[in-house]
Amino acid sequence: MPTSISIGFSQHPDPPKAILQACVQIKNQLNTIDTDLVILFTSPQYVVPEILGIITRTLRPKRLIGSSTGGIILSNGVTNRGIALAAINSDDMHFGISAISDIANQDMHFTGFDIARKANHDLNASQREAFITFSEGIEKNTTQFIRGIKESLGGGFPVLGAISSDDFKYKKLTQFFQDQILQNSVVGLLLGGSFHLALGCKHGKTAHHHQGRRLCHPHH
Repeated sequence: MPTSISIGFSQHPDPPKAILQACVQIKNQLNTIDTDLVILFTSPQYVVPEILGIITRTLRPKRLIGSSTGGIILSNGVTNRGIALAAINSDDMHFGISAISDIANQDMHFTGFDIARKANHDLNASQREAFITFSEGIEKNTTQFIRGIKESLGGGFPVLGAISSDDFKYKKLTQFFQDQILQNSVVGLLLGGSFHLALGCKHGKTAHHHQGRRLCHPHH
């Protein structure tokens, strides 16, 4: 099977109907019974328990991760309201996912090491390409977190990710992992298989000074 990537998006005011619309868009494009990977992004008002069940029944994802966000980037612009899905089916790409909860009082060096170790254990491929994380509340400990990941995966291994957001209110930051809606957690996605991934990273004029804080480590 060649690699197929599909995007679904909806702003229907009723969250279950919105996620169903997004799932149907993907289903019509992929035309498969199961889905290898689903990545979910949603604004805070769409975080309700029903959405994961609808995704499971409609797309039957083998693996699902995601995060709440204050802005969803689409091909025609950016919106701060809605629910978006990215779905991937591939024989060439393989995925390992992991999650750690209750991270507020944990040692972030160990958390980084452990989440990478668990994702690596879940990955069914000898070749690894990149590690992606979505997390809550690690801004002050990002350096230790990344150091732990690299101790697990290798010093030059590319790491990137983002901090969960709720439109800068910081009251309900959410991460998604399989059939769970999490808070105060970090989820990880390890990409592997017979493909090549190129990464670039920049953030304004100070990008070269703060790569660790942005959870971004591109290949050189």
